[in-house]
Amino acid sequence: MRRASGWVVGIVLVGAVMSACGGGSSAIAGKWTKAMAGEGDVVLTIASNGDASLALPDGRWPAEIDMTGKVAVVGDSLSITADGGPSACAQPAPKYAFAVSGNTLTIGAGSTDPCGARHAALVGTWTKS
Repeated sequence: MRRASGWVVGIVLVGAVMSACGGGSSAIAGKWTKAMAGEGDVVLTIASNGDASLALPDGRWPAEIDMTGKVAVVGDSLSITADGGPSACAQPAPKYAFAVSGNTLTIGAGSTDPCGARHAALVGTWTKS
């Protein structure tokens, strides 16, 4: 019995450390907007379970969700794997460095992304609405 309670304490501690370090997508859950130069606003919506959608500005792209996918957060890096939508990128998702301060999410260039559109849409400063 004592050994089992040690495992439970260990699991709880790991969970607490991961939460404190942004170890889950809940750390960045919400609706975020970012201006795309000369195009309009990009909207990134992230659920606490990691489900995500990306809507590009309507003027050039369809007036609907352009990509759906899953956000994975580990420490101070995130990746978004697309699983659907007209603008989904089939290439593997690289890790992007990110930081959250209040209602501001900053996503850095990170690794080289084989999908230029995903890179252009994600990198920059986002505001939580």
